[in-house]
Amino acid sequence: NDITLGEKLTRNGEAAGLTIAQEFIIDGNGHTLTYTGSDRAITVENTSECTKLTVRNLNLVCSASYCQRGINFNTAGCLVLDNVKVSGKNITYAVNLPSSSNNSEVTINNSNVSGNIALNVWGSNMLINVKNSVLTSVDNSTAENYAAIVLNSPAEGTTVNLEGGKVVAYD
Repeated sequence: NDITLGEKLTRNGEAAGLTIAQEFIIDGNGHTLTYTGSDRAITVENTSECTKLTVRNLNLVCSASYCQRGINFNTAGCLVLDNVKVSGKNITYAVNLPSSSNNSEVTINNSNVSGNIALNVWGSNMLINVKNSVLTSVDNSTAENYAAIVLNSPAEGTTVNLEGGKVVAYD
């Protein structure tokens, strides 16, 4: 069923009292997860044992007046988004890859990701493959420096491959 959460969905061995070993899959089966909080809707912390997160067949809607991140992958490993829609009026980073995600592999297939910054990359030496997906910067802010894809200064050695789909930036 569709679900609404006011707190972030997290898997962190210390905070949640549960250790996820190796791989964690969120399959939305075509349903909607509405996030009403202002933090991160889905996050893998850098202290987690989870080295692979797969999110598929999910419509993630951040509905608060401010949402810091839609999906935050804060660890080294593998992130896969397949048939995922991330949206909301005021998401700062729809998909965020912090510097602790160095050397990760990210795959975004058949997805639609939108936020002030759709894909925000801090990690270095990453391989990011985007296929048949749309990355959109909605830029609802009066501030500058928003874009569909941002490679921040520590993102050296990171490669972003785009195949099919499109990158859209409004300003």
